[in-house]
Amino acid sequence: GLRTREAVVHALASHLQQMFQASLVEVFILPSQSSPLSARAPSDAPAHGKPDRMLPILAAPDLVGEIRLWVGRSGWLPPEDSYLFRNLATQAALALERARLAEAEGRMQAVTP
Repeated sequence: GLRTREAVVHALASHLQQMFQASLVEVFILPSQSSPLSARAPSDAPAHGKPDRMLPILAAPDLVGEIRLWVGRSGWLPPEDSYLFRNLATQAALALERARLAEAEGRMQAVTP
């Protein structure tokens, strides 16, 4: 699996952009102990107006970040409250938590003789 939160954010943006053929996907992770993380796919696409869908990424009980999608070639995105989007946001939160734990484990191994 992906071992850093940065890798998860980039993979999430890329996969969602491909899945929905969105003109743009942004994934933004709020800062905790580190600086905020963000990724967009495609990386050079400009954001035109407000996103068509904004999905919160929640890790009980806090807001961890947000996924923003702009409609693309397909001209269609599921409703924000759809089971598909809720599931994607939940899986994103789990992947980010696993990556956070892997990063912490790596830091611990680096300082432990």
